Amino acid sequence: MSTLTASHLRIVHDLFHKLFYIKLRNSNAELRYVRHADQYLDFTATSVPREFRNLGIAGQLVEAGLIFAREQNMKVKTTCSYAADYVKRHPEYKDLII
Repeated sequence: MSTLTASHLRIVHDLFHKLFYIKLRNSNAELRYVRHADQYLDFTATSVPREFRNLGIAGQLVEAGLIFAREQNMKVKTTCSYAADYVKRHPEYKDLII
């Protein structure tokens, strides 16, 4: 039996629905955001199905969102408490936060 880790997962960015997600069996792990023109993204919620928690999946999603924001020269608001905590633990992204 193989162990699922975040490094084996493919993150998809759905621009239309404004979310980053990872397909997990019959459900998704997600980072949802609201885009405010070309100024900033507001990370509003992360969700990971209970059976897949504590594997680093939410962190991978938040990091993907932060990298996207940086590539687009946008700032980030962290309404989502998990995203806010992630940035506190990863000061290399503090320059993106409004």
